Amino acid sequence: MKNVELSPSGVLLSRLSFGMGSPWPDETEEKDLQLLQQARESGIRSFDTAEIYDNTRAETILGKALKGCREQYTISTKVSRKLERPDEVLRSFEESLKRLQTDYVDIYYMHGPGATVPVSETLTAFRRLKDEKLIRAVGVSNFSLAQLQEAVDCFGAIDVVQPRYNLLDRSIEPEILPFCRKHSMGIMSFSPTEKGLLLGNYADPQTPVMKSLLVRPWFQPDNRDKTNRLVAQLRELAAAKSATISQIAISWLLHQQGVTSVILGTKNPQHLRDNLGAAEFRLTQEECSLLDEASRQTLRSYDSEGNK
Repeated sequence: MKNVELSPSGVLLSRLSFGMGSPWPDETEEKDLQLLQQARESGIRSFDTAEIYDNTRAETILGKALKGCREQYTISTKVSRKLERPDEVLRSFEESLKRLQTDYVDIYYMHGPGATVPVSETLTAFRRLKDEKLIRAVGVSNFSLAQLQEAVDCFGAIDVVQPRYNLLDRSIEPEILPFCRKHSMGIMSFSPTEKGLLLGNYADPQTPVMKSLLVRPWFQPDNRDKTNRLVAQLRELAAAKSATISQIAISWLLHQQGVTSVILGTKNPQHLRDNLGAAEFRLTQEECSLLDEASRQTLRSYDSEGNK
């Protein structure tokens, strides 16, 4: 799999990264370690986790999986947005190092802007960690453009941003994406299939959906038919190219200017194999344009100002 250098830090990211946001219970540890081995053997170099993922368990599993070969891989982790003061960040970072069984982290993220402490103050801890060569790159996740601008103004070079991005959620395109390109920031996007919605997993309007997802118009039961039309177009293109829908959706992201790496989040070995096929999968310009227009038509059909 192709690797991309995150400038100016020199951190290498595989075009597809493995995300650790799923549950990692003790009773499935052996299978989980096998899954991570599968990811490594398939060419994935970069692994993304966070202290809050499965209440720190994700960091622990990743540390075990990469023990003895850690130098060959890129690890990114995140401090909880609830830990805003510099001393809290530093203590959290030390605990992450222990769980990950490493003495440095390649990319350290603010998981989101805090509610009470200015971003500039929180980032002083990141400056210290970078000066001490305990982290190689600094990232932010779930930031608005104004928050991202604040981070750049007070810190200087933010190396990478981690936003949600897919054929249904294109909210980063008007402002965040151009800003990142202008400032040479990498983008590690997550949720490439919008929690399986783009795969047809919620085709039936009666399929239960977490309440927190209903703020997105494409998850609302009354809009499910509109969403299903986009899924049908993805399915048609996948069949024509002897591919899976997930490969089409992920490949479209890899063709978007500015996207450095797409984070895959699955605990299913077969799904992982399918998703990895997107790294070697090529869409023509015509096919990318077809998907782009199908996506925009679907978003317009929701009559949502945030997605026009």
